[in-house]
Amino acid sequence: MIIRPALPEDNEALCRLELLSPQGKTIRLVEQRRNYFCRAERFPGSILKVAVEEESGPLIGVLGGARCV
Repeated sequence: MIIRPALPEDNEALCRLELLSPQGKTIRLVEQRRNYFCRAERFPGSILKVAVEEESGPLIGVLGGARCV
């Protein structure tokens, strides 16, 4: 597994991954958004990383964060 920064070309796969992710029965965080990066773009210095099977393999996870002051 490789962890790397999310790239614009990952957008479609990230949106698809979000829709397929289990969220439990009481909380629904999924949106059908077209731009996965829209939240990260709102916060300066945000971090968005992806996990891939191998160098050019499929996305298997995502991690994002930002410092909010």
